[in-house]
Amino acid sequence: MKKINKILIIRIDQIGDLICSTPFIKVVRENFPESHISILVNSYTKEIVVGNPALDEILIFDSFINSSKKIKTGKFDLVIVLSPVFKAYLLAYLSGAKIRTGIIYSQRLFNQIFAKIFFTHPLILYIEETLKRKENIPHEVEQILSIAKYFNWKINAQV
Repeated sequence: MKKINKILIIRIDQIGDLICSTPFIKVVRENFPESHISILVNSYTKEIVVGNPALDEILIFDSFINSSKKIKTGKFDLVIVLSPVFKAYLLAYLSGAKIRTGIIYSQRLFNQIFAKIFFTHPLILYIEETLKRKENIPHEVEQILSIAKYFNWKINAQV
């Protein structure tokens, strides 16, 4: 992890999901202060991250083909998928990054199978099992921060 120069965060779903991702973006910056950090978002969500001091670049998901070309030419060392959807997993794989990680929900068997192929470090969340035990599901922010915990990154208490 010490030779991570370029990082891509993929969040190509809804506005609220991207808002819940902003504490994680800050954590990534705090753990990789010298790295170039990019994010791939939908055009209708980009205003959420415009001006975010933790980001160096905002890429817009316009089509799968165009976005995969942008990502591949970016030569990222680390790709982090925060959108638990197949196309985001595939974009991570096509990036060619040495380290590819993301959240996978255990009840989505199809995504779980492909995530294990597309990611070098898949992080499976067992939300359904939590519900069966009648426990509270972790908030979206906590779910995303589980990636940082998985890699033993420092998490500031103010996040």
